[in-house]
Amino acid sequence: MSSMSVGIRVNLDWTRDPVPPQITSFQQTVRDFDWSKTAFGHIKSWRRELRQCVRFVMADTAPIILYWGPAYTIMYNEAYIPLVGAKHPAMMGCNAPDVFPDFWDYFVGVIKEMSETGQTASGEATRLLMERQGFLEETFFSWKLIPVIGDDGTLLGAYGAPEDRTNTVIGERRTLCVQTLTQRLAIATTFKDLWRVTVETLAENDRDVPFALLYCDDSSLRFGSPAIYRSFEVVGCIGLSQSHPLRSQEVDLDADLNGLSAAIHEAVGHMRTVVISADDADVATLLSDVQWKGSGVPSKQFAVVPIAGGSKTPAALVIGINPHRRYNSWYQSFLEMISDVLASSMSKIRLSNELKYRAEIATKATRDFQRTEMRFSRFANRSTVGLAVTDLAGKIIFANEAWYNFTGIDPEAVNSSWSDNVLDEDLPTMKEWWHRVAALKQSVSFTFRTKNAFKSGNMKMPHRTGFAACYADRDDEGGVETIMGLVMDISEQKWIEEQLLRRTREIAESEHRYRSFADLCPLGIVSTDPNGYVQWGNDAWHDFYGFTKGQVFDAQPWLPYIHPDDVQKARDYFTDLQTKRGQLTVQLKLRKKYSIYEGDRALENNAYVLATGIQEYKPDGITIDHIDFWVTDISAQKLAEKVLTDKMEEAIRTRTQQERFIDMISHEIRNPLSAVLHCGEEIVEAVKQSLVNMNNTSNNGLLTIGHVSGPKSTQLMLYNALQAADTIIYCVNHQKQIVDDVLTLSKLDSELLVVSPVPVKLSDVMQSAVKIFESELRMSDISLDMIEHKSVSELGVDWILLDPNRFLQIVINIITNAIKFTRACETRKIKVTTSVHTERPCHFEEIDFVPRRYNPLQRRGSLVQASSDHASSQIYLRVGVSDTGKGLTAREKKLLFNRFAQASPKTHAEYGGSGLGLFISRQISEMLGGEIGVGTSELGGCTFAFYVTTTKVEKPRSNLLRSAAPPLPGRIKSAPMTLDGLADLENKSPRPGKTAGPPVKVRTLVVEDNLINQKVLCKQLRNHGFEVEAANHGKEALMALEKVEEEGARHFDVMLCDIEMPVMGGIQCVTEVRKREASGEFSARIPIIGVTANVRSTQVNAALEAGMDTITTKPYRIGDLIANIDRLCSNLPP
Repeated sequence: MSSMSVGIRVNLDWTRDPVPPQITSFQQTVRDFDWSKTAFGHIKSWRRELRQCVRFVMADTAPIILYWGPAYTIMYNEAYIPLVGAKHPAMMGCNAPDVFPDFWDYFVGVIKEMSETGQTASGEATRLLMERQGFLEETFFSWKLIPVIGDDGTLLGAYGAPEDRTNTVIGERRTLCVQTLTQRLAIATTFKDLWRVTVETLAENDRDVPFALLYCDDSSLRFGSPAIYRSFEVVGCIGLSQSHPLRSQEVDLDADLNGLSAAIHEAVGHMRTVVISADDADVATLLSDVQWKGSGVPSKQFAVVPIAGGSKTPAALVIGINPHRRYNSWYQSFLEMISDVLASSMSKIRLSNELKYRAEIATKATRDFQRTEMRFSRFANRSTVGLAVTDLAGKIIFANEAWYNFTGIDPEAVNSSWSDNVLDEDLPTMKEWWHRVAALKQSVSFTFRTKNAFKSGNMKMPHRTGFAACYADRDDEGGVETIMGLVMDISEQKWIEEQLLRRTREIAESEHRYRSFADLCPLGIVSTDPNGYVQWGNDAWHDFYGFTKGQVFDAQPWLPYIHPDDVQKARDYFTDLQTKRGQLTVQLKLRKKYSIYEGDRALENNAYVLATGIQEYKPDGITIDHIDFWVTDISAQKLAEKVLTDKMEEAIRTRTQQERFIDMISHEIRNPLSAVLHCGEEIVEAVKQSLVNMNNTSNNGLLTIGHVSGPKSTQLMLYNALQAADTIIYCVNHQKQIVDDVLTLSKLDSELLVVSPVPVKLSDVMQSAVKIFESELRMSDISLDMIEHKSVSELGVDWILLDPNRFLQIVINIITNAIKFTRACETRKIKVTTSVHTERPCHFEEIDFVPRRYNPLQRRGSLVQASSDHASSQIYLRVGVSDTGKGLTAREKKLLFNRFAQASPKTHAEYGGSGLGLFISRQISEMLGGEIGVGTSELGGCTFAFYVTTTKVEKPRSNLLRSAAPPLPGRIKSAPMTLDGLADLENKSPRPGKTAGPPVKVRTLVVEDNLINQKVLCKQLRNHGFEVEAANHGKEALMALEKVEEEGARHFDVMLCDIEMPVMGGIQCVTEVRKREASGEFSARIPIIGVTANVRSTQVNAALEAGMDTITTKPYRIGDLIANIDRLCSNLPP
């Protein structure tokens, strides 16, 4: 038995069930693939040969592909994925002709021959165009196709083993191109040869260089040319015909930045390769009619490669990237190698040309010297040019005075040498040129410096500088006998050159500093010619008028931007600058607007500038050379002046309104006091008279008042007392309304008014609003129609999320105004319409809504959260109130909705009021996300309408409703009383709403420090059947509760507790009660109602958080208080 059979047999065939546990993720992917729809067939039906091939393919670590069946369906292993890139995984199970349409035709013949011979087919570095990265890519593969022959001898498929040789083949191709270029350029001696060889060599590699443009700045290649390059022209190309316009195009780097020029400018300026796309519109236009080399397909990318020549960049090469490759670091290295080769060759040729140029100068000098040798000796000593003759070792044989003066060498010195006084830094250079003359017999020229200083007038330098020319004097055999040197002292020119350079740098720096200052200066700076044509302007000046730099061509171009009111002023100002001397200043208003934001309110005004101009004259002092302007943006100052003026006027108006408001409030508060005083006196007199009459009745049995005698007279007195009391209640109600308006205004000003939305039923809210006015409508004989628009039912609106208090505050204000202005009319009708909308009803029934001034306030999160799971969609609730009143004029409508404002000054005299109601309604409506407005009523009067933003909700749970809904606002009402109506009082029970039978007295503890309020409240409660005990402060209340616990007496059913009290306040008392209840010291929990005049939300919330069950605010009606007690004691929902 072999060693392979030793041990437990392990299942390694992952193509069958059960699957071995060591299966790889890719094998699992192959198993999960639906092969039943392919030539492979379902995996369970695979024949033995196929299973064996598949196992071989997946086990191989090299890239392997399996072609199966007549359609050559594909399966491959995990190592094959990088070869196909983005084709994976879509190609798995597909047919090879569909996956590789670009090159499969090549393999059709190979596979056909293999099917006939059964022999393995192979290829070495075959070029294939394959789309695997989103484009048709040039690839090279060495491959083998091994036939898979079935047991029946037929060809079942092919086993492919490819090897990606792309990088190797392309790398060798590019390396060969660079090597060939290097070899050929080595023998190039002129730039013309260099350009020709470069183009010819690159054209041979047409795969990687299907297109090329070789640009050169010829001026930078010439000896002595400046280092600044400006113009490039085409010196060679690949793919362009002789007539193509690009061949004759010249690129001006200073002016032309279109097409390829911008890329060449960037590449040359930054010395880096720039890649541009063929999709660029300018490039596409330039490269039309190109004869693309290589595959004949246009390049998708172009590389602009700078070619440096020493410290200069005299050439640039534009190369079309292989359309079947993309520019990458590999391609970049190839182009940089070409650039390096060209740069090296250019430097070599330029150096050679320079040497030739210098040799020509030396040769010419030698010839001139030979022609003038006889005459030279006569003027040598008189010449200002230094002349010296030395032997080959450099020892001086002869030198003229000018030479000694320049070099600083003592003429009497023995064995002095040419280099004795040369600056150490220049000695190597001088010796090199000296060697060329002595050894190579060349004439040379060079500059050098000596150690002696130069001084001429104010010109000083630490060294002298000379330009030297050296020539070899030959003997008869052609050998060098002596060397003659000519030295021209150029120290003065050198000093002037350095000074010129220094001054140039200083001027450039000064100009740069000025331009930088001007560009960064917030003031607008502009310079014009005498006619107003702009010569230069900084960014701030352009921004003032919205100009684009370089696009300002008209004279006085600012005139169209000046406000029409100031155009003539601007013209006169410029005329004055042309005719008058000195600095002139003008303030101009512009057409454009300047605005800032104060919160959510935009403040806007015209933009203003302050312009100061001064003339600069030409040397004649008469003609104006140019005019400089400094322009300052004073828009902010002008807006501040306007805002300050507006606010001052507004403050005056507000003060006047406040004084009128104070007078009105004083009248409204003091006026009812007279009625209260008179009614109080009437009640006292009536009661006194009643007591007298009762005594008289008891004496003689007959009572007479006026013409009325008997029991009727007593009823009449009581009726008069009730009427007086009703008047007192009405006056208190009026004063309370005034105080409530002032309190609400204070909350709005202090941003203390809180929006608390809760689920409410729309119909109930509107009915409660109308119900408040029932008695007043009856007294005034006014009919009120409540109309619900069909939109309410169509949209299915029943329960909504709303703050009923704030909402009803608006409704009550509007209906109150409608009653007030309708009461005196012949026709007295009011119509209240309710509708809902899915879009903001900004324009509805000709209602002029007042512009918004405030943002909606943040709503209380807990209540919103409590109903968020019921919310369905946002809607807009609109309420309109129309009346038959006298209406309003357009002027009167403008005054509405403002603080302290009424339609006219006589409105208060005729109808009363504080002038705050509509102003408060406006702010509340905006807080609720809506608006308020007024229009003409179809009934003949006015229509006041408002809308708020709300949300439909489902009917909430009872406990959520009970905890969330605040008490609805009301008004203290007084009902009219008649003499006949007194009989109704006899039939009313003391506790309305209770069932018949003996009443159960509610035991009540009243905690109140004001003895008068305490006495009145206790008496009222006892009159209504309550059992009452009183405490003067919180400490006494705790003692009363302790006494109940100690004696085991009946517990109090409810406690009415004031908040502001001496000794122990209400909040401290409630906190202590709840603490003792929690500890078990008090056996039963007592309901506690807070009774206070403090109505701010922070105070109310503090009381509720301390443990009070509810709050009743002063003043209140005893009936409302009793109803509140009944709800707590009966545990009824509010």
